[in-house]
Amino acid sequence: MAESKTNGSPLRRTYRKVIASMRRRILYSYQKKDINENLIVMESEGDFSDNAYALYEYLKDNGYLKKYKVVWLVNNVKAFSKEGYENTVFIRKYPRFLRIRWSRYLGTCKYYIYTHNNVLRDYKSREGRQLINLWHGCAFKSGKGYTIDGSNEHTYPDMIFTTGTLFRPVFKTVFGCQDEVIKELGYSRNDYLFRDYTAGQTEFFNDKLAGFNKRLLWMPTFRRSVSKDLDETYFDSTTGLPLIDDRDKLVKFNDYLKEQNAVCVFKLHHLQSEQNVFEESYSNIFVLRDEDIKKSGLQLYQILPMFDSLITDYSSVATDYMLLDRPIIFTVDDYDSYKSSRGFLIEDPIQYFAGHCVKAETEFYEAVGDVTSGRDPYKDKRHELMDEFHEHQDGGTSKRIVELLKL
Repeated sequence: MAESKTNGSPLRRTYRKVIASMRRRILYSYQKKDINENLIVMESEGDFSDNAYALYEYLKDNGYLKKYKVVWLVNNVKAFSKEGYENTVFIRKYPRFLRIRWSRYLGTCKYYIYTHNNVLRDYKSREGRQLINLWHGCAFKSGKGYTIDGSNEHTYPDMIFTTGTLFRPVFKTVFGCQDEVIKELGYSRNDYLFRDYTAGQTEFFNDKLAGFNKRLLWMPTFRRSVSKDLDETYFDSTTGLPLIDDRDKLVKFNDYLKEQNAVCVFKLHHLQSEQNVFEESYSNIFVLRDEDIKKSGLQLYQILPMFDSLITDYSSVATDYMLLDRPIIFTVDDYDSYKSSRGFLIEDPIQYFAGHCVKAETEFYEAVGDVTSGRDPYKDKRHELMDEFHEHQDGGTSKRIVELLKL
């Protein structure tokens, strides 16, 4: 009997297979029933966040939840159990047991809208349902996609959203999809970049960022990740950062920022390994984690406009930040190693990096110096590339999506 309590035991694995098989049969039985035209199922990586949340907020704020019921697939249902959300329910994304309503919702929904994990992918499709892949960023780094081969053994998206024509061939490579599936409508989270500050944003800014002459946000690609598929084994840094890769360099950078009355916020990716060096406190550097943003009641993209410059590398956040028309610093010291490890989807992506491309610590300080001095030498290049990166340069993505779906 003791073996049955072990997660990896044969009995436990058999139990899970039986439950999965029963759940599949129940879902298919619901797929034979009528579509619920007013039922939307939504999902995001990081519960209740990203493009899916921004679209949901638009639906809520514009009265669509009076007509449509929204079911959110989340990992932590308890986090939402005490909140009151109009015509919205929260259920486990991957239920541990047999949950009839999980199968009912997924089997009868008219719209399944997601940013990362298509839970329905491994189930046969059904007529009348629309799968909308909002996706979560446009960049050039290689990634695991899937081929849309027309097989009825899987459910593939009816639409995949990008920001601009530059990424159409990239998405065709990653997803193996046809042109008509790709829609350059933009990302709902980018709508936040065009809005006035809310009371919550003003409070966050005054609490953490006010009083500095310049504010820099550092969002590196996660090279050392808790996800084996995304972990770059060549990368060795005690800070998790390129260039400023040990404590002494971090102290030096903090002293420089202090001289300039500037602050740098390091935003850890939710898949990134924690770095012990940030257990120390620094006067002009601090770490912003997902839980910090959640406690503030904000979304990440509501915080982006608070910064005068972005430091990143191969991350899709650079594409989105371009809409703010502010300086970007790209750390590319491991460009060749990254290219041979994970790789890029076009031959020479650095040509599209509209900002300082720094490979050495001295170059990094020169780039940061431009920001703290108010210089913006790559402004013209950003403007030249903007139309390729962004078909729409406004705050109207959610409105476009709603109109396209005829909600």
